[in-house]
Amino acid sequence: MPSLEDKLAATELELEELRQEYANFAYIVSHDLSAPMRHIDGFTDLILKDNFGRFDEKTEKHFKYLRDAAEKAAAIMSGLLEYSRLETRKGKIEPVLCEECISEALWKLDDLVRSSGADIDVGDMPEVNADAGQLTKLFFHLVQNALRYQPENSTPIIKVRSQQVGDFWEFTVKDNGIGIRETLQPEIFTILRRAVPPDDYPGIGMGLALASKIVKRHGGRIWAKSDLGQGTTVHFTLPRGS
Repeated sequence: MPSLEDKLAATELELEELRQEYANFAYIVSHDLSAPMRHIDGFTDLILKDNFGRFDEKTEKHFKYLRDAAEKAAAIMSGLLEYSRLETRKGKIEPVLCEECISEALWKLDDLVRSSGADIDVGDMPEVNADAGQLTKLFFHLVQNALRYQPENSTPIIKVRSQQVGDFWEFTVKDNGIGIRETLQPEIFTILRRAVPPDDYPGIGMGLALASKIVKRHGGRIWAKSDLGQGTTVHFTLPRGS
């Protein structure tokens, strides 16, 4: 008769197989649906351009709705594809300088940083054991959110800090943005959940879900503190390692 330890090991193996199966399924679905959505978007745009001035106002509006819906669907597929790749395309866990990951993330966000006139202050950062590619994605999405969700005509002020707390490094990304309503804060790390009306700000609700998955994969946790209209501070922890 199998021992309790054997049963637990078998259950853990089954769960890991189910997680991998889910990741592969999400990858296949999102990858295979992305191309048709791009085609719908592209051909809708082509029809509008080739028939400029020929359609009545109502028909042109319907085509624009179709194009906007295809663009949103394609963005969702792209986000789900990136989410699934966190499992299917893992990098090696090794010593990584957080400062280098943040620098790469800011380089990728350079256009948005420049256009917003953002003031980004990065404090002293430690070395951690991590997947460098995923750690860069983590900082990318947190800073991108801080840049995006700003009051009209405001200049983003973002502070990135770290401190040692027991066996963990605790990081914070603090902004002066629009903030998050308290009742919505528990949902913001869930896939496709947003704390703002869909037409007010760009995005599909994947950035914080991706951030959460990366942090959990590294054995940490993530949470946010925010007051509506007073900015948001996202906290996350990573093990200190050896």
